[in-house]
Amino acid sequence: MPPRSRYYQAMIDLDQMGRGAKFQDLKRSYIIFICLENLFPQKGMHKYSFQSMCQEDPGLELGDDAVKIILSAKGDKDDVSEDLKDFLTYVAGGRPGSGLTSRLDEQVRKARSHIEWRKEYMTLLERDERMREEGRKEGLEEGLKNGIEKGRQEERENTLRESARANAAEKEAARLRAELEALRRSD
Repeated sequence: MPPRSRYYQAMIDLDQMGRGAKFQDLKRSYIIFICLENLFPQKGMHKYSFQSMCQEDPGLELGDDAVKIILSAKGDKDDVSEDLKDFLTYVAGGRPGSGLTSRLDEQVRKARSHIEWRKEYMTLLERDERMREEGRKEGLEEGLKNGIEKGRQEERENTLRESARANAAEKEAARLRAELEALRRSD
């Protein structure tokens, strides 16, 4: 299962169920992942369908009617319709070939040329860039603050260590002075 798909499944299930609803009331759901690469290249298929079953007992199915489908643009088997193969090729950057992908390509071209959408898209890009910059600035400030605090802590520790050494040296000097004084008196 692709990463995070369990999270998406839970969110879909939550959206379908009201408070106090029973598990059996879940409606059939389809989660479709369209991948440019093949998650299972050794198999070479375009389509992989999964349903929930118990890992400890594969004969035991959950019965949640959730179907996960992974579509791969890199399949090489003859396992899906020509229209679906054409769609996957188009999604992976290829040219439209069938009526479906030609219509889809036409709509994509319209969307790209639509001035209002472009303006809204640029506004969103600017907002995203501004938010990234604010995040970088906050991260830098926090890192600097943490670094300064860590430096202060290290300085405090060094000061305590040096103070302890100085105290020990003073005690040793006092002991040696006392010993020297005792030797002078005995001469």
